Amino acid sequence: ELYPEVQRELAQRLESDSFKCVQTYKVELEGLSGYPVKEEEGEFKDNIGARIQMAWKHSRDHHVIITRRGYDPLLLCHLQAHELTHLQMEAEARKVGRNRFFATTPQSRDAAFKAVNSDLDKLKRAGYPEDTVTKMLLSMTGGITGFLFNCPLDMIIETRLRRRFPALHPAQFLSVSVLADEALKASTHPEVAKITPRRIMRANLALAGAYALFLEELFEGAALPAAPYRKMEGFDTSKRIFQHWKQRLPNLTPGDEYDLVDEFADMVGIRDWYDWLPDTGHHEVTDTRQGEGTSDEALLRKKHPAAVWYLLSALERFDKMTTEQVR
Repeated sequence: ELYPEVQRELAQRLESDSFKCVQTYKVELEGLSGYPVKEEEGEFKDNIGARIQMAWKHSRDHHVIITRRGYDPLLLCHLQAHELTHLQMEAEARKVGRNRFFATTPQSRDAAFKAVNSDLDKLKRAGYPEDTVTKMLLSMTGGITGFLFNCPLDMIIETRLRRRFPALHPAQFLSVSVLADEALKASTHPEVAKITPRRIMRANLALAGAYALFLEELFEGAALPAAPYRKMEGFDTSKRIFQHWKQRLPNLTPGDEYDLVDEFADMVGIRDWYDWLPDTGHHEVTDTRQGEGTSDEALLRKKHPAAVWYLLSALERFDKMTTEQVR
């Protein structure tokens, strides 16, 4: 109980340093990726704190980091750094021609539905309308495949952040703990367990348990997020996944993270629930929406000294705050 309190006090003391290192990181990745990074707030239905929309996936001339509206302002720097590392990994994979896009297709969705067909029938017999059951299954299969994709990537990302940004350590611990607690509550909610097909639930618990084991090691035992999962179905699979990740980590090269997704998928039995699409390495810009609060962004990009981006980010940050928060 004391440890999170101390981490919060440290995060407050290091808030300015954290902000500076994340802004410097952002400028670095704008150079690596070839596109500027913009930030905005948004609402999320699922258990995530932030999401990045890559320029090359959305036909834009910029990337967008969307952070959860109402998230603890002290921890936003961690969310931003996390999403920037997603950008770093994709940009590095693109440089060597190994980037791929994770996707579900009619064929992969059909495979997922066939795998949980018996559970589907149970829900219908329980009185759920067929269209409601279909929507629920689409949401659940989308949720588990999304978790599958992010699980190994998030392990790599949080490891990189831990090694590179000491100033972020307290915010990282607090932010990841919040999201881990939310994931546990969602996974163990009685109503969720009641309607979730067993195969999806097993895969979810196995991945969640593996990620919790990763967090225990990342934070050197300061917290024990894996404790609840040790008593649950699939924890043996969690341990295998985590050990496999540890063996693979030292030798990972750009693009290998996608192989890890496939390897995790094989272990939880949902390899045919998604597909990979090729990244051609270029895209046509069709969305050129301009950000708010800047009179001439093209001129800013043309000048491009680091000072401009520091000032722009500061103005964007203060724009969302009350006068008292700015003080």
